[in-house]
Amino acid sequence: NQLNLCFPNHIKQFNAYVENEIIAGITIFENQYVVKSQYGATSNKGEQIRALDFLFFELYELYKNKNKIYFDMGIVTDFNFDKGYNPGLLNQKEELGCVIFEQNHYELNL
Repeated sequence: NQLNLCFPNHIKQFNAYVENEIIAGITIFENQYVVKSQYGATSNKGEQIRALDFLFFELYELYKNKNKIYFDMGIVTDFNFDKGYNPGLLNQKEELGCVIFEQNHYELNL
């Protein structure tokens, strides 16, 4: 895991357990101001009890207490959908309290 070796204080893994079984996990990338969640996943058991949601709420509190300015849950862009985004993923993130920030992309021909 080369990325973690280069940034050992900025990449962390958080998991939720039931009876020593991982039922949800999220990888966090952080800097002085921003927390970026990536690779959130849950098992079938975790999905039934909304373990990933629980984990996100716990992480919000943890990083709010560390005075982070933003908790970034990532994009919902998915061009396999007619609207260009995944509405189910957007709904999940909005249910967790997220708001939409538009990102501009620029292309420079060299």
